[in-house]
Amino acid sequence: MKKYTINLLVSLTVVLVLIAGINWFVNPFDIFRSAEIEGFNKYKPALGRYERLSKTYQVRKLKPDYIILGSSRAVAIPADYLVPDRMNGFNLALASGSTYEQMRMFQHAHEVNRLKRVVIGVDERLQSDVQQDFVEGRLAVTHDGEARGGFSTDIVQDIVAGLLSSDALQASLKTIKKQPQAGIEEYLRQDKVERVFNAGGHRQMFWNMEASILDLFNAADSDSCYQQGDREEYDDTKARYYFQAMLERAYTDNVDFYVFFSPVHARIYETWCLGGMWDQIENTKRGVVAMVEEAAKRFGKKPFPVWDFTGYNSVTTEPVPEKGDRKSLMRGYWEGSHYSRVTAGFVLERMFGGDAAVPDDFGVLLTGENIDEHLRNIYQQHLSYAADNPDVIEEIRSLVRN
Repeated sequence: MKKYTINLLVSLTVVLVLIAGINWFVNPFDIFRSAEIEGFNKYKPALGRYERLSKTYQVRKLKPDYIILGSSRAVAIPADYLVPDRMNGFNLALASGSTYEQMRMFQHAHEVNRLKRVVIGVDERLQSDVQQDFVEGRLAVTHDGEARGGFSTDIVQDIVAGLLSSDALQASLKTIKKQPQAGIEEYLRQDKVERVFNAGGHRQMFWNMEASILDLFNAADSDSCYQQGDREEYDDTKARYYFQAMLERAYTDNVDFYVFFSPVHARIYETWCLGGMWDQIENTKRGVVAMVEEAAKRFGKKPFPVWDFTGYNSVTTEPVPEKGDRKSLMRGYWEGSHYSRVTAGFVLERMFGGDAAVPDDFGVLLTGENIDEHLRNIYQQHLSYAADNPDVIEEIRSLVRN
């Protein structure tokens, strides 16, 4: 019996060591410092699902001095485009990433390696909620933003799970199996093309996104873009506090901080109109500009640039392929809320003055002096767009009725 027990323990130990070795070497969540081998483990398909886990550790490994923050919209922004010499960029945007999570990731990256540049994509409203898989103990800073010494319990748990869990083993096997034969960038592009086809084409993807927005905001078939009825006013007080904290840290530590409002498609603006969200959007833009300028005044420095790429321009009004067309591909968008690398390139070119041609009407640099006029212009553009595209408006309205 004793010999059997010993043999069993030895066998279990061998199996666990083998599993740990596979998971460490394949490194599906990119939390270890194992080698990346083209065609074996360089492409890691699990990163999207586990991005709050993986990106936290990628920061520790890569030690970027330039990061991109934002929601899933900002994921499209390439961190290796228009980057100054000897600056190491990393896209730290998170799907459904709130302003609080962005602040904490800013603090985390800045503690790991002093940041030189931050680019943050802002959505239609600032939010303070936290996703369930965002784990504070993984960060290099404590809750009050101070340096965290040693390993936390959460980091130890991540290491153990990354080596021995069945999820990690399954992800390792999938990583090996899913390695692209062509380059990773081309593989990812083809994967998105396939998703468009399987979803029924771009127009169906637009409808799906528009319907989810209308459902989220309990939209009514109204002629007003502004809030109607007794719906509770959105409170972004906490989120503004977190945004101000990033601004103050950037001004204090001389971090170049660039803010932009993500270029959603004009159809999303029309959807927001039906959702009665226009006042929230305008308040967010006014609030961000005011916070930037007030912080600059307190620190005696020039305001950080705030760019608005939303509204109605030659990029955001790109025609959407007809219903049932699965093959035609849009240049600037996958669906109305998420833009392509082409549009992301335009954003960076406009902000940093690259050599590529950018449509003249794409992007407005906001200030306290021009914000009200700019918002009035967008509303007038909405009226013109609605008048020129009654079929689009009726199409979106039909989603409310259904």
